Amino acid sequence: MQLEKPINKVSFRSLKNHIKKYDYITMSTSFKDNARYLVISLDSNHLKVLPLDTLYSSGTDSDRLVSIPLSIPFDMVKSIQKQDKIELLFLAATTNPHVLAALSS
Repeated sequence: MQLEKPINKVSFRSLKNHIKKYDYITMSTSFKDNARYLVISLDSNHLKVLPLDTLYSSGTDSDRLVSIPLSIPFDMVKSIQKQDKIELLFLAATTNPHVLAALSS
């Protein structure tokens, strides 16, 4: 479920009031459109995120635990849209520490 309109002019200024740590977002970048991510941190130059598509699609428990956070520069981001965290409940069984922290926040 979408919570807000998408942010199409992505910069630290445009995101700092809308996106925070452990937010569940969909983001389009230069490499992938509408991918699901969990925000780990927000810096003045980049967004550190955990890709969730690999967690949703992986079959084994060891694959689900190992998802490497990515640092994505704002220049590569086309749009960001905040989503409802309720969808993270599907990932509660992964025991990924970032997902569990997001669910408890």
